[in-house]
Amino acid sequence: MRQAQAVEAALLAGIFVVAAFLRFDQVWHRGLIYWDEGKFALEGVRMLAYMQSWFGTHLVSYAGKTVGTAKPTHALLIGLSYVIFGVHDYASVYVEGFCSVLEIGCLYVLARKLFGPSVALIAALFLAVSEYDVIYARSALSESDADLLFLVGATIWALSWTRWEGAEGSRAGPSGWLILVSGIVLGLAFTVNYRLSVYIGVLVVTDVVMVLRRQGWKRGVRHLLLWVGGVLAFPVLWQIIDLVAQLAGVVMFRSEVNILISSNGHVLFRGAREGGAEWYLLQALFQLHGGSGRIFQFYPLPYLQWFVLREGWTVSLLVLAGAVFALRFRLFAWTVPAVLVFVPYVVYIFAPYIVPRNLDAALPFASLLAAAALATIVERVQPYLVQRTVLVLL
Repeated sequence: MRQAQAVEAALLAGIFVVAAFLRFDQVWHRGLIYWDEGKFALEGVRMLAYMQSWFGTHLVSYAGKTVGTAKPTHALLIGLSYVIFGVHDYASVYVEGFCSVLEIGCLYVLARKLFGPSVALIAALFLAVSEYDVIYARSALSESDADLLFLVGATIWALSWTRWEGAEGSRAGPSGWLILVSGIVLGLAFTVNYRLSVYIGVLVVTDVVMVLRRQGWKRGVRHLLLWVGGVLAFPVLWQIIDLVAQLAGVVMFRSEVNILISSNGHVLFRGAREGGAEWYLLQALFQLHGGSGRIFQFYPLPYLQWFVLREGWTVSLLVLAGAVFALRFRLFAWTVPAVLVFVPYVVYIFAPYIVPRNLDAALPFASLLAAAALATIVERVQPYLVQRTVLVLL
């Protein structure tokens, strides 16, 4: 038993080494490539100035720029990175790389609880070498830190369900305080990247539907209220911080979008500039539904092309196999990753902006689904077929 645990620990350590190498190798020479990266890096500079002013250091209050796309916690994390590493472009990139490595550890914990150690190691390996994930982990974009927080919240929720289902004869359902904690973490993730609202909504709806089916509407309403209270905690906290700051004469959030929309609702021009002061919650609402957020399109293929290009055909086919197994088995362990991969995809193919970042939060669950499918296929075929398949794949 101890020998098996030692081997498992050694394999997991090796996966972490591979993941860290892919995410940090020569990243300090990368610079900032995307336009958003520069914006977020400057928002981190402003947050650093705020933090230093709290300790009596008088800096230029206009250093960097104010938060313009409702991602204050992302700017705060970059500001904290500046405290540790100094104000360099790579300091903002370190945040995403570090969070991406931690994301692999969180996925391992979730996968081990749902499927066991073998699937957990395979899932961790798939995510560690995921080109899709590495691209954003080696950037200053608000993906890996938001994905980590969402995965932590989803793991807390999933573990609360597996603990309850494992209790024979129990009808109490998942612990309410764990649901509340999960909601708080998900709300924190929302303040890092508002695009996670789709994933948060999918997770909340999944939980409430499961509760309604098993325990009735009263328990379902209770869960919904717990979710709402938890998810709103950090957005409301940021609004309070914004209010206090404005009363002190400090503007933390400004509009930076200048949109010209035609009569038929299509965006003719989108520019960026710092406008007037803006409340955080109003800025978040605009990002979710303002301007071109009212325009719906239908682009189902680009996301599939991006996924296959970056993950490869093997993982892509394993994800599809995992979806088939999820429909066949209809077990909690299969349903959770399948829902969190395919429902956001269906939502985002109708989104006004078709960008590969929209599906980045689904990567851990896609890795889990692919790993579970691979383990299931190996278990169900004859040994000589496994040997021939391995040889062909190699």
